[in-house]
Amino acid sequence: MTLAPVRQTAVVGDRGNYSNLELSPDDTRVALAMMDPARRTRDIWVVDLTRTIRTRFTFEPGEERTVIWSPTGDRLAFNSQRVAPGRDLFIRASNGAGTESKVVADGLSKDVTSWSPDGRLILYRVSGKAANDLWIQRLDGQEKPRPLIATEFDENNGRISPDGRWAAYTSDASGRPEVYVTSMPDAAGKWQLSTGGGALPRWRQDGREIFYLAPDNTLMGVSVDGSGAGFQVNDARPLFRPQMPQQVGYQYAVTRDGQRFLINTTAQSAARVVVVEGWSAALRSPAR
Repeated sequence: MTLAPVRQTAVVGDRGNYSNLELSPDDTRVALAMMDPARRTRDIWVVDLTRTIRTRFTFEPGEERTVIWSPTGDRLAFNSQRVAPGRDLFIRASNGAGTESKVVADGLSKDVTSWSPDGRLILYRVSGKAANDLWIQRLDGQEKPRPLIATEFDENNGRISPDGRWAAYTSDASGRPEVYVTSMPDAAGKWQLSTGGGALPRWRQDGREIFYLAPDNTLMGVSVDGSGAGFQVNDARPLFRPQMPQQVGYQYAVTRDGQRFLINTTAQSAARVVVVEGWSAALRSPAR
């Protein structure tokens, strides 16, 4: 397996116990969860990548683990443990101003995973007793939450495509986690992207490539085409293998053009976030 050459271009902020990195739509900020060493719970923080200034976003005593940006970058959706053991979903202005609004509050443990590009719905994971499922919540209040994929297997990491027609996700229906794509919002059809195991998919902004993490922590890229009625998938190819901490959740994020990655890397005392870039465009197969 040939890995592309990469180079580290920057270090973002101080060392800390980070997880679930999410770049803003304009690639200028990153929202993430950071462990409070005193309370041993996570809070959401926002880092300005231009000035490397870190601002705390949540202050609740409970756990906040996952966060996503609205398509315009003016709001953040996040989960918060207000009443144990569940984690409910909330929305607030990304600059921290104003009051939050409650999106889904049912006492179950939920992780927000994706916001549709038209801003109308949120995709989230529900952690059940037997298996994890992916659910949809419309934000206009016209419908109750409903499942997108609910099976006897674990479905995780739901990510809506930039055109809103598809969702990439992880399922262990084959006996191990693999990355699949299904249609939105009705989950009609199922296309497998990974073949040797995979998790934590992300879309390139033009919708022509999906990245995911292989079991050995290699970042993979798959050229795809969802412009027609069906979904076309090319062979996955390795990009590079970052040194990421063994934690649950997203330890990487990718810029809109797919050329730079924000990586939560392991350091001697604590993790730190770095920017890497530089693999050859020749490694990509032409988008169809």
